[in-house]
Amino acid sequence: MRACAVTGAPYALDDDGKTPVLYTILQGPTFEDADPGNWLLVVTGPDGSELMHERFGHKVPDVGMCSAYGCRKVSATHAIVPSPWAAGAYRLRYVYANDTRITTVITMRLTANP
Repeated sequence: MRACAVTGAPYALDDDGKTPVLYTILQGPTFEDADPGNWLLVVTGPDGSELMHERFGHKVPDVGMCSAYGCRKVSATHAIVPSPWAAGAYRLRYVYANDTRITTVITMRLTANP
């Protein structure tokens, strides 16, 4: 799982340069593992408050790299964050809806522009 925080939608016609967006790339051995709709995202801001508690929409993942053991499934999705990005540490918690014991926590530390 990978995550990327951006402001605006670079290279898009409707880029306003202000909207905070969180992009997520999911990879797994099965289509269910890589389907964004099977994951709940909880974002906690630098002040410890919960900014988002959202489940992604369902999407059929793409087939990625294959080996003798099978093929990886890959999908990308995004979420609009309700408040602008600020300097500090954000905690992204992804919870698998089919088995809530499976979680991934990513901490992103953002710095202010000079």
